[in-house]
Amino acid sequence: MPLKWTFPPIGGGVEFGFHDSGQEHFRAGPWENAIREMIQNSLDAVKDDQKPVTVDISTSDVPSPEIGARALARHMQKSLEYTKLQDDQEGVKFYKNALAILKRRKIRTLAIRDENTTGLVGDKWDALIYKEGTPNKRGTSAAGGSFGIGKNAPYLVSALKTVFYSTRYLHKGRRELSIGRCKITAHQNPDRPGEELQHVGFGTAARHKPNARAPPSEGREIYGGFRLDSVGSGIFVIGFDPQSDDWVGRAKISIARSFFAAIHDKKLQITIESERIDHETLDGIFEERGGGRELHYYRVICDSKTQTRRISGDFGRFTVQLGTGADGSPNRAAYINRRGMLVTDAGQFGSNPFHSSVGLGYAKYAAVVRAYDDETDEKVRRMEPPNHKAIEYKRITDSAERKVLRAQLERVRGQIAQLIRAEVQSCAAQETHLSELAGVMSLEDGQLEHHVMEHRQTEPPPELPPVTERGRRGGTGKPGGRPGGGERRPREQAIRNTRAMPNGGKLRVAFTPAEAGPSVRFVVKPAGEEQKHERAMRVDGARMVSPPGAEVRVDGEVMTVSPNSGERVVVDLAVGERGYTGYHVLEYGGDENDA
Repeated sequence: MPLKWTFPPIGGGVEFGFHDSGQEHFRAGPWENAIREMIQNSLDAVKDDQKPVTVDISTSDVPSPEIGARALARHMQKSLEYTKLQDDQEGVKFYKNALAILKRRKIRTLAIRDENTTGLVGDKWDALIYKEGTPNKRGTSAAGGSFGIGKNAPYLVSALKTVFYSTRYLHKGRRELSIGRCKITAHQNPDRPGEELQHVGFGTAARHKPNARAPPSEGREIYGGFRLDSVGSGIFVIGFDPQSDDWVGRAKISIARSFFAAIHDKKLQITIESERIDHETLDGIFEERGGGRELHYYRVICDSKTQTRRISGDFGRFTVQLGTGADGSPNRAAYINRRGMLVTDAGQFGSNPFHSSVGLGYAKYAAVVRAYDDETDEKVRRMEPPNHKAIEYKRITDSAERKVLRAQLERVRGQIAQLIRAEVQSCAAQETHLSELAGVMSLEDGQLEHHVMEHRQTEPPPELPPVTERGRRGGTGKPGGRPGGGERRPREQAIRNTRAMPNGGKLRVAFTPAEAGPSVRFVVKPAGEEQKHERAMRVDGARMVSPPGAEVRVDGEVMTVSPNSGERVVVDLAVGERGYTGYHVLEYGGDENDA
């Protein structure tokens, strides 16, 4: 039978115009969103977790009779008339273009076929084809779709707003189904003037009983190009308009950025126009196209030295992988769902409750957070918007539950921040130790780290000399005093490029005097908003690290160094205070207001 199009009558119901609210969620970056949604659907329907889901993406020219182009054009013409009456210029332009495409002998089509998936069995088929706002993944462990809205994304890359769906599965034998679905406007019935039709229609070669849903085509009724070779599903975007000659390259990097974890974990393999995307080619794609922040998260999960830490609480259980020290690190925590799709790395709690500022101005890190089990992943998924690009606790409608979830998420965020803070401080201390020693010892790049490690293993760090009464002479022991009766230092001699890092139980301080001079005085204060009113820290001892021959004198909270030049100053301090998240190194000019 030839393929026919059926649009049910409105029958006194609501008219839908050209602008579809379900598609608006995906309008910003329609191509990237469509690819993301379709691949996510395949991952959510995995059949055998021990094997990767494979997705093949390709284009072809489909003969126009195979999609019922003439019958569909009659409905498009009526939609054009409807949009003219509404004075909707965007709609008028769309339908004129659509009618021109439907006159062609062949129509460009994008096909997305998957394997190692269950296929669209039973309720899944009905939810996808015949229902709106109904998820087709209920009961699927760690499924990504929560609203049944993601299926709208492919229509935005169709110049006809038309998509065909096919599936093949085993249920009392092999079953093959296919049906077309078109989303246009409410319009007049081209065969019955005065009767209004709904905005969603169905294309099928099967016989259609009156007052019943349009049934799918089955078996040999299905156009050969829409049939599948194995169990799985297929989506065919009719009138595919990539809006770019480089659509394959754009698709590759879009896939890499969203699914690098699934690809790296060998859960997903993709072929796009015969170009392969898998764990072996992923590096090359990032290198060719650039990875943005996603590249840093990818490197974290690839690094064999990266430790995986587990945290748990009343919200659920998570794993955290952390990379530190890399130049250009985003200083963000990214959430990746159980199927390996990056959901968000936003910097605001309302969009990403797993990220927080760790209070370290020198931080260099990238963190990857994942739900450890399906139950936790499900709780996170409830807070995702339809495009699955954020985690928004405010989406929970029950106010009491929302309040509890926020408190739970804040505790999770605190645990993650604590892990990051500890790792970054440790890494920064080692980095400072190496970089500062490099200036002192002038070792070659390849020798420095070896020398430092050997030194740490064989020679314990020397104890800092205690502060003597002589060392305190002339001082008050308070930041507000003037040790030694010295005059205020002119402001043009301020210190620059200051750093302070915990180092082997001591505090290592480094700075560069603005210009050569006989001596420099400075104090150290805790950093952070919560410590802004605290006084300078008391120092119990100090040891000069560089420059060679320089001296350091301690007077309570004030240190005086005599480098005799403008060289970089490095000093180890013994401080009695508890560890802080950061430190300020400030020039001391003679009273508290000058520091």
